[in-house]
Amino acid sequence: MKQPEKARPAGIRVATVVQGVEAAGITAGAIAAAVVTADGRNFQLGNEIGLTLIAFAAACGLAAFTVGLHRVQPWSRTPVFLTQLFVGGAGLFLLDAHRWGWGIAALLLALICLAGLVTPASLRALNRPPMSLPDQPAKAASAKAPSAKPQPAKAASAKAPPAKPQPAKASSAQSRSVKARPNQSRPAKKAAR
Repeated sequence: MKQPEKARPAGIRVATVVQGVEAAGITAGAIAAAVVTADGRNFQLGNEIGLTLIAFAAACGLAAFTVGLHRVQPWSRTPVFLTQLFVGGAGLFLLDAHRWGWGIAALLLALICLAGLVTPASLRALNRPPMSLPDQPAKAASAKAPSAKPQPAKAASAKAPPAKPQPAKASSAQSRSVKARPNQSRPAKKAAR
């Protein structure tokens, strides 16, 4: 469902740019981690290699989300939204650590991207088209071709059987009187035999 450039809402264009900036930032961080790992003055080589690979995988994922958002693919909305929640959380963590420049930048990027995603035009563009049920074409074809005999209504065959009447519950006063005189019912049973 590739849309032309003119049909892409402004909110999606803004969110795409912000997501691209974040992908570029993670790529720069992954490259820096690779340089530090290759430098040889590392604490634990295995940990740094693993972290470098995770950073490159995250950069590839963010780049894929950016491309999906640029193409106005409906699947891209959720991962981009979740990415912004993560970036916003990281921004709050940076502010708590008194890294004001990085924290404010991360929060602004996340808020700008989220604002671009939730505009009405962006939501309409990223919504999936309604699904058609498999039996709808058959119903449409049968409606066009009139049949010779009328079909019985299915509502009559799906009718539930009538409900059985339920005995009324005894009131609390009646139940107390029955409990108080249990011997009166026994002689009546003997006489009935």
